[in-house]
Amino acid sequence: MSRTSFPPNSQNTTQAVHPPSVAVVLKKTFWNVYDHLGKLLILNFLSFLLALTVVGLPFAVAGLYSLANRIADYRAVGLRDYFRLGAQGYFLAFKLTAIFVFGALVLGSNVVFHLEDRLGLPAVSMGMLLLTVWFSLLFLVWNFYLFPLAFRFGELSKQVSKSALGLALDNKSFTTWVLLADLVNWLAGAATFVLLVFFAPAVSAVLQAVATRELLSKYHPGLVREGEEQRTLRDLFRPWAL
Repeated sequence: MSRTSFPPNSQNTTQAVHPPSVAVVLKKTFWNVYDHLGKLLILNFLSFLLALTVVGLPFAVAGLYSLANRIADYRAVGLRDYFRLGAQGYFLAFKLTAIFVFGALVLGSNVVFHLEDRLGLPAVSMGMLLLTVWFSLLFLVWNFYLFPLAFRFGELSKQVSKSALGLALDNKSFTTWVLLADLVNWLAGAATFVLLVFFAPAVSAVLQAVATRELLSKYHPGLVREGEEQRTLRDLFRPWAL
């Protein structure tokens, strides 16, 4: 698929070829993380340290998502690639991060505003609260696909933004289950903190990259090969048989 070839927006759903599978996404994410576990542990820790600074956060985002796309494509990756791709995608990551932070602050402040009924009109505040929560969820799922899409195509254009929204709206059930899996990952990281430092962000990036790639194959046949991941849990406990 060329750099300028994008998935359709929400109005071009007739091009769909086959429904995406949540089970396949989770399976591929597991084995992709397993295959690169050592690298991801190191890079997640490095990204955590970088994310503590305003200057380092975009570098960490660019490095993780760029590598996650390569891992999802079953391409070889190395620790050096993280630094090279982090530098190349720095300004793209800066724009994506700024949009996410600004949007989260605006929507979060609106939730608090209506939750506290600052208008003094309970019925109106409740209606506005529900509407804001709905927009917050839409913003979340849009970003879920926007980040891996932007780094896959190397740009944040109007078409990429529309495509990310189209993927979410055209695949509601799939997106819901994948988001729940990602939420479990982040909750586990927050609960233990150790997983947050060494594991959760990298796993989330790989999950997003794999899920986005599976959806892209729905509209662009050939992007994902048939029978791409044949391993089972038996291979995990019997690695000598691989």
